[in-house]
Amino acid sequence: MANDERSAEAAQRWRLVLGQDATGPVPLNVEDTAIDGALDALYGTPDGSPKGGLGASAPRVARWLGDIREYLPSSVVQVMQKDALERLGLWEMLCEPYRAA
Repeated sequence: MANDERSAEAAQRWRLVLGQDATGPVPLNVEDTAIDGALDALYGTPDGSPKGGLGASAPRVARWLGDIREYLPSSVVQVMQKDALERLGLWEMLCEPYRAA
C-alpha cells in the first residue's frame, strides 16, 4: 500500500472517530458513510449530545441497528446499543431480534 493510500485511509478512520466538524471534509466510501451516519445518530456533536438522534421511529431504529450490525464487530455493537439505551432511551431496541452477520 502506498503512502498516499495509507494517508487517505487514516484520514477516513479519523473522520469516523472525530466527525466532520472536527476533521473537515474527508471523502468517505459507501460503507464508511453508513458507519458515519450510525455513529452520528448516537454520538452526534462534540459535546456528546445527539444532533438528530434516532427519534422514536421504529424504522429508523431498525435501520440504525441493521447498519451497526452489518458494518461493525459485535463487541462494538454491544457498546453502541448500551449507549443508545442510556443516552437516548431506546428501549424499543430490546424488541428487535438479533441477526448475526
